[in-house]
Amino acid sequence: MPEVRSALQSGYPAPGHYGPEHLQGVTLQEDLTRDLVQVTAWTTQRAAVAAALEETLSIAPPKSGGVATMKEMTTLFQVGPGRYWVSAPREARLMDKLSARIDSDLGAVTDLGHSRTTLRISGPAARDVLARGFAIDLDPTQFGPGAFAQTVVHHIGVMVHRPGNDEALFELLVLRTYALSFWEWLFDTAQSFGCTLEARKV
Repeated sequence: MPEVRSALQSGYPAPGHYGPEHLQGVTLQEDLTRDLVQVTAWTTQRAAVAAALEETLSIAPPKSGGVATMKEMTTLFQVGPGRYWVSAPREARLMDKLSARIDSDLGAVTDLGHSRTTLRISGPAARDVLARGFAIDLDPTQFGPGAFAQTVVHHIGVMVHRPGNDEALFELLVLRTYALSFWEWLFDTAQSFGCTLEARKV
């Protein structure tokens, strides 16, 4: 399996605390351990692909967009009609499993793992940091467990996802091409709230 190389190589400083010492607002981390696969069903095969996903992943596909379904370490997003993103640890070998089950008669399976950078932000000020650039209401009453949305920050497309019950933990998926520019904005913004930068998860 090809080694995943960070798109943030030149801009990811040493782990530690940045910003005012008395503030502990957020924690940031890049995650290099996950794969992302897109499954697109042909129009006449949407029900068959949904069934194949449930059989392969043991996860019921979402009934609509906006809230992902999850089981253990695997997450299933419906990002459009008959179009899904599946995220799981690399050792799950998603591409092999899904392409073996969903052939070209049903749809298309595409590896997106190397095209996205995955970042995590958590802590009491996480929503405040994201609110500086996101035009999305991330209040837990509006953005519950499993919720996800696409947004734009300084012309950079970002998917934000709340992966569980923790109201202050968000996962961000950014196109690799623009990941460094987005990271510079995120890291600079986070420092004013007191930022703990963790080592990359590899």
